[in-house]
Amino acid sequence: MTIEIHAGAVSQSRAEAQSGLRRVLTSAAIGQFVEWYDFVVYAYSAAIIAKLFFPSTDPTAALLATFAIYAVGFIMRPLGGFVFGSLGDRIGRRRVLSMVILMMGAATLGIGLLPTYSQIGLLAPILLVVCRLVQGMSAAGETVAPTPSSPSMRPASAVVSMSGSRIHLPICRPSWPRFLSCC
Repeated sequence: MTIEIHAGAVSQSRAEAQSGLRRVLTSAAIGQFVEWYDFVVYAYSAAIIAKLFFPSTDPTAALLATFAIYAVGFIMRPLGGFVFGSLGDRIGRRRVLSMVILMMGAATLGIGLLPTYSQIGLLAPILLVVCRLVQGMSAAGETVAPTPSSPSMRPASAVVSMSGSRIHLPICRPSWPRFLSCC
């Protein structure tokens, strides 16, 4: 068993690190708000979407189909996390974050501009599913994009290697000595 200790970004001053962390947290919070706002709008509008995108013969079935399409967005999240996480490692997380926010906005705009079931028939719910797939992937990408993955952005960690597999374990320092120093 091998244990290696890696220190994270130690070249920054404490003020620079706090400023950078504050900026990252603020942008991530704004991005999360934008992404989940679109999900919430769809859920609140489910009754209207059911009337517009499905046949009016059975309103209960139409509402259930609307919520099934809502679930499609959540099903796409693992794939979106994988795709946009690896893309963020290659082209940069800021670019991926911008791309997924634009994708979410475009998919939401697409849902708003879709023709209804009475106008194009069965193609309306199919296009709705496509827009929800894009929303689900971009929501996952927005969650993954601001997560730092380069070793220079990680906090200090220990790498434990057993039989060729590597496990990163964060090194946590207890905060209680700081509290005891004031007494």
